[in-house]
Amino acid sequence: MERYDTGNFEASDEELKDKSDDGDDKLLCGYGSCTPAWLQRFHNAKCLLIMLGICAFIQSFVVNAIFPVGLSTLEKRFKMTSTHTGIISSWYDFAVLLVVFPVCHWGNSGHKGQWIGWGGVIMALGSLVCAMPHWLISPYKPEHSGFNKTDFGQCTYRDLEPEHCDKASISSYLNPYFLLFVLGQTLHGVGSTPLFSIGTTFIDENVSQKASPVYLAIHAVLTSFGPVIGVFTGGFLLNLYDDFDRVDHPPIARNDPRWIGAWWVGFLASAIAALVIAFPILAFARELPEAKRHRAKDVNQVHAVNGDVNEKAPKEAKQLPVVVLKICRNPTFIVCIVIGIFESIIINGFAAFMPKILETLLSTTPILASYLSSVVIFAAAAGVMVGGMVIRKLKLQVGGMLKMIVVCHLIALIFTTGLLVHCPQRSFVGINTEYNDLTIHTNTDIDVKAKCNQDCYCKDEFNPICEEGTGRMYFSPCYAGCTEKEEEHGGVIPGMGGADRLHDWLIEWIDHSQSSSAPPRPDITFHTL
Repeated sequence: MERYDTGNFEASDEELKDKSDDGDDKLLCGYGSCTPAWLQRFHNAKCLLIMLGICAFIQSFVVNAIFPVGLSTLEKRFKMTSTHTGIISSWYDFAVLLVVFPVCHWGNSGHKGQWIGWGGVIMALGSLVCAMPHWLISPYKPEHSGFNKTDFGQCTYRDLEPEHCDKASISSYLNPYFLLFVLGQTLHGVGSTPLFSIGTTFIDENVSQKASPVYLAIHAVLTSFGPVIGVFTGGFLLNLYDDFDRVDHPPIARNDPRWIGAWWVGFLASAIAALVIAFPILAFARELPEAKRHRAKDVNQVHAVNGDVNEKAPKEAKQLPVVVLKICRNPTFIVCIVIGIFESIIINGFAAFMPKILETLLSTTPILASYLSSVVIFAAAAGVMVGGMVIRKLKLQVGGMLKMIVVCHLIALIFTTGLLVHCPQRSFVGINTEYNDLTIHTNTDIDVKAKCNQDCYCKDEFNPICEEGTGRMYFSPCYAGCTEKEEEHGGVIPGMGGADRLHDWLIEWIDHSQSSSAPPRPDITFHTL
């Protein structure tokens, strides 16, 4: 094995500092020729760590928390499907994939602070683009708001206007709001790539070898705080009405399934914060004043100082594919990549859709689902700390760490079966339960229309009501057969009258559909959701 002489690096700190002072005059903190003396006191590794840590916090706050928490809200607000929101969530990783190689190639040899700072500006622009649909779309109106005092969606005769063809389906992939979110995620991915690809290198190059693990650990902790704070913030914002800046009072209650929370505030706050933090990062020099002294003193960086690594590094873009191909021939590297791919599929999928999964499985609100999903984030943070302690305590080497990974994945696989346990679905008449109380097993049998409401001239507007006692839900008062309403508690409509034992009566009506008259209906109470 080739040996390198490290004797030249066993000098005193004073000698090393003198050797590194030659180029320190140009390593000033500022913007161009504006390098005031008071600003230089912040030109150190601690301030660099704080700035990059806050930037990483903002990125994980918006991408790993604000977006996942608001997915179900975005679907309802902009008439998108889970396919749309899935594409939006994964588009961030697709954007990173497109730019990561060029950023690593040119950014590693360039001014890392400038790359990361301008990346923060692009990330701020992405958050602003994601918030723009709030102002581009008209104020939110719940579907029942079109009913007047005489037509509240009950079972009655009404003139139904035919749907016009010019009302293009907003759920298509040409939905302008869907495209705006895709653009925003693209900017998020492009802007955050320098932060995570060369940001850790920027920190490592400007601190000593002994201090580097501590600095990188603090950076990782600040990054992990983003999803934790973001989940709780996103849940709180969903308690605010979407158009609180444009209306005086929300037209519906917070527990109404049609409630739309203020999903856009998190994006707007992230845009402002990312833009503010980008400017201090842009002020850092290409390297900190003491970086050369650290490189000269650290034994592990002798190869880099002697040029052994730099000689093998690709100098031109055309050499990059050759180097990547050589790396991909390393079997250990490939195995680690494959493990990372499958782990990312699980982690990123759960991170993006965990609030919506819990919302569906537990039949809860998006607000409560966001709080419940935070348990996963706390578990992940605890796992990182416990894993590090185990590795350090047992002094595990590569083989031991690989065995630990296998054991942990097997344990996780066992606990994953817990997702098979869920709350029973609410009986939604016409969707998963027929009017005669039979369970619907195929999509072809889904139909909210029945013989009992075929003469009600019902509108296809979702205005759900729930049958008190049984908990059965109906698509609207009309499809439930309600003909009257009861005003109580200062205008609030807690129940629907006139349906009178509707469920049993409907079954009897269906059973006797061939008879000339329907049986009388007893009393029953319905409540709006």
